[in-house]
Amino acid sequence: KRELESKLDKEKEETGKAKVAVNEEESGKILVESKIKALKTAQAVTTTSSITNRPLPPAPGPAGVKEGKVQTLLAGQWTDTYLVLSPSGVLDLYTSNEMNPSNRIDQLGLTLPHCRVSLQSSVSYGEVFYISSTDRPYTFKLSMHTLGKQEKAMYFMCQNFAGKVDWVNRLEEVIKSSPANLA
Repeated sequence: KRELESKLDKEKEETGKAKVAVNEEESGKILVESKIKALKTAQAVTTTSSITNRPLPPAPGPAGVKEGKVQTLLAGQWTDTYLVLSPSGVLDLYTSNEMNPSNRIDQLGLTLPHCRVSLQSSVSYGEVFYISSTDRPYTFKLSMHTLGKQEKAMYFMCQNFAGKVDWVNRLEEVIKSSPANLA
């Protein structure tokens, strides 16, 4: 009887040890799984925070609004001109950056329903003889065809290529906003 009791005690002890080992193993797995989960969460937070912490580009001004100094071909002469593109699609040409009606050279409606406006980002040699080959990359052409009138073409030259690209992109954005120009 004592032998049986001692065997039972040993088996209980071994079973208890086995249960402890299994519990330790399970808790180890749980610990490893929780560490993996914590690392994944930390990685996701790091990825998300790196995206949200990046500086944003400067906010654009109101759509289509731009102004700046360019040269315009008027009566065969390159003339310093100050352009103002309004949100309503009107391009004003002034003799100086003072926007008085007395300084206005011309006013072009780029989104009028009875006008077709096109923009040409490069100007060929045959079109304008007044452009030197070094200035040609900085020029662009704006054409307006009003119903019942002859086509009006205006040539503009910027100080640098980046200025030309900016003007062409802004003007194109405004021109494409009009259904009359998409036909």
